[in-house]
Parts: sequence; C-alpha cells; structure tokens
Amino acid sequence: MAALTDDQLEAIVASQIELARRHDRNERESSRSKALDYFLGNVDQYIPPEANRSKVVSRDVADTIGWLLPGIIRVFTASDKMAVAEPVGVEDQQFAKEATEGLNYVFWKANKGYEIVYNATWDALLVGNGIIKTYYDDYPVYGTAFFSDLSEDQLAALLMPDEDGNAPEVLAQSSKAAMVVDEATGQQVRSVKYDVKIRHKKADGQICIEVIAPEQFLIDADAISTDDAAFTAHWERKTRSDLVSMGYDKATVYEVPEAAKNQTPEEASRSPTIYQQESTDKSMEPVDYFECF
Repeated sequence: MAALTDDQLEAIVASQIELARRHDRNERESSRSKALDYFLGNVDQYIPPEANRSKVVSRDVADTIGWLLPGIIRVFTASDKMAVAEPVGVEDQQFAKEATEGLNYVFWKANKGYEIVYNATWDALLVGNGIIKTYYDDYPVYGTAFFSDLSEDQLAALLMPDEDGNAPEVLAQSSKAAMVVDEATGQQVRSVKYDVKIRHKKADGQICIEVIAPEQFLIDADAISTDDAAFTAHWERKTRSDLVSMGYDKATVYEVPEAAKNQTPEEASRSPTIYQQESTDKSMEPVDYFECF
C-alpha cells in the first residue's frame, strides 16, 4: 500500500476532528453544561420557578461532591506510593525498588500529584470523566543557582562542561578585590573573588502529567475507552506567540485562521471575559491547536 501524502493525511485528520467535535457537541456538551449549572445552583432553565413564588437556589450537587471528594482522594493519598514496580525474580528486587521510588517522585513531586488526583476526581464526580494526560516533554529543563566568593580556580571548575558537553551559562557576574591567606607562605595576598549567577541544564526533558478540561478531550463516537478508540485528541486554544515559542514556523503559524470567538458553555463559565476584548496584537490572537492520537 502506498504511503499517504501530507494532503491525504491532513484530510483524514481534519475529518476525524470534525466528527469527534460533532459527537462531543451532540452527546456530551449538554450533559456537562447541565452538571455545571446544577453545581453552581443555576437550575431555573431545568426547574422553572413557580409564578409569584420565591426563587430557590439549590447547591445539592456541590454539597454532595464536597462530601464525597475527600474520601475518594484519601484512597489514593493514604500511601506515599501511587505506583509500585513489582520484581519478576530475586535479581529484580533492587531495580524494582528504585523504579518504584522514581515513579512516585515523578508523580507526587515533579508533577504535583495531589493536585492531579484532586482535579481529576472533581471532574469525574461532576461530569463522569476525569481526563489525565501523560507525555514526555523533550524541551530541556534548566535550573539557576547563585555562587559567591569564588576564586578563579573555583569559577573555572564551576563552568567546566559536564560529560555530555553541556556547560553552565553565566547570567550575571561581578568581581571584587579581597585579601586572602596564601596556603604556601601563610602571607596575605591580594586576590579577586567572583559572584556569579548561572543557568545549568538539569535534564534533557521531563515526564509531564496533567489534568485537561473534559471539554478539551475529543474521542470518536464508537469508542468504549481510549484503548479501543480509533481517534482521540486534546484541543485547546493557544496564541500565535505560544506556538512560535513551541518551535513552529512563524510564517506558517501566522497563516492559520484565528479561532472562532464563540465559547463552549464550560469555557465561558471558567473564563467569561476571555473574548470580550479584541486583540490588536496579531501575536496574541488565539488559534485552535489539536494534538491528535
């Protein structure tokens, strides 16, 4: 079978996106909106108030979620181990222990695991789905550090490249004269001390775990779960500046049509004023961004 051309692949993906968005609008959006209205107590359109009677605001859904949420979260947070790597044989025990520690560090520390559990559980209780996305971000992770009163030898050693050839980047540096004791003679001699702020690469990338809004998750209409889905996608709105900073070609990004001004009911409830003002800066215009699987 001949390989798909870029145009054919683009047409297939565009068709799948439209089908998934249509399915979401027809089958899932109304139930999410209704659940959110009930959570906020906005039930007039579902239970109209009687004529000449006082209006009642019911927050039963919010109260019920607030009552259930701590108990469910406690199931996941009672132990410091979200995941356990089990050894196959005796020789795997040490590796399994290290893998377990690594997995739990990535989830609880590197990715704010408690917030992930809380947000996904809240979404699941309200709308029936808590969507957690995991991926590897290959953008380098940098850290900054400040060192003071360094000698020339210490500064040179600090700026030496590591085994991968990555040398720290000097962000700021200053020097000052100082009197130090010469270890060889015991006499005070004039020396130069350095204060330096550096940026160093901590890792080539990192594993990311995040909760995405239920309305930003698309799945084909026939799927029972993500495992058997023919198509899934995460869509969101990003500014042109965001896409350029992610590495996309600037000329291509500026040719993409601006996102429609209409908002989903859920998006409107989260950010009611996001589209009230027109942007005069083209780099800040939002565009629809899809990550498809």
